[in-house]
Amino acid sequence: MKRTIIPVFIVLTIFSSCGKKSPITGQRMALGTVVNIKIYDAGSYEKPSGLIESCLTEMQSLDTIWAYEGAASDIYKLEQNAGVTSALIDARTFKMLAKGLEIEDATAGCFNLKLGAVTKLWGFHSGNPHIPDSLEITAILGTEQGSMFFAGNSCLLGKPGMALDIGGIGKGFAVDLAVERLLREGIKAGIVAAAGDLKVFGLPEKGQPWKIGVQHPRNPEAFYAILSIDDGAVSTSGDYQQYFEEGGKRYHHIIDPKTGYPADKCVSATVWAKECIEADALATALFVMGPAEGMKWLEKHPDYLGLIIYFNENGELADVHSTGLDVEMQKESASSK
Repeated sequence: MKRTIIPVFIVLTIFSSCGKKSPITGQRMALGTVVNIKIYDAGSYEKPSGLIESCLTEMQSLDTIWAYEGAASDIYKLEQNAGVTSALIDARTFKMLAKGLEIEDATAGCFNLKLGAVTKLWGFHSGNPHIPDSLEITAILGTEQGSMFFAGNSCLLGKPGMALDIGGIGKGFAVDLAVERLLREGIKAGIVAAAGDLKVFGLPEKGQPWKIGVQHPRNPEAFYAILSIDDGAVSTSGDYQQYFEEGGKRYHHIIDPKTGYPADKCVSATVWAKECIEADALATALFVMGPAEGMKWLEKHPDYLGLIIYFNENGELADVHSTGLDVEMQKESASSK
């Protein structure tokens, strides 16, 4: 029997340490999730609520540009022209893809935004997820190794059949763009959050850090850990965000580029980075790596901090995290898959 799970939109919860200052807030659906913007210190900006709405509108506009179908979509145009000709793309798309390739190289392909042809077989973006035929996966696997060519604001996917999947990087980059806009306008402290991707700047209260609650991967009503950060971005990738169950097994949307099947070494990976685009993509990469390889990677890259949750050999939830991460583990745990 197949059971499809509705995506969990709020996987990171944000709250200030003391709660004395009420932020100016705005919320809207964008990028397939609920986006929240909160301003704690508007500086000299006179109408911050209007600025929040403008930022949310800009984020919504990315739904069209980054859609998987539609003539106005850069992602769709690149897929349709793959292996044939380059396509002119939005400058924001260009920057996002270029950064994605950098992170692919840095993670030895554990993050790969060229998995679109494979993820399409699984049906997560179409709303009808299912297990594809293994022969289909074998036939399509390899398109993610194709090259991408950039010139001006044009891009070419080098192999016929290539397609992009920006699910592991798009929301993070959109969060960065919104924060950049707020900072340009003189906002002193705030937060932008899109599901499991968020970025903070300034402080919610003088001398008090931001407190970020990481969702328990098997209990949506509980936190697994609380992070304390002064700035930067936090992103979480988990097997509980988009998945379905069949034959008693969970199949989620985070695909291992090497196999074409859902990565199975951990259940959640959270990353702190200076930029949300990095945190977003690296959370996906660490999820694919798993706890052992993920921690080795973090040790070699001290500019990033991480928390990886997995099931140990006894079927109990366990975790590893960077020594520099200010994290408070919560008592509740799960004992089975």
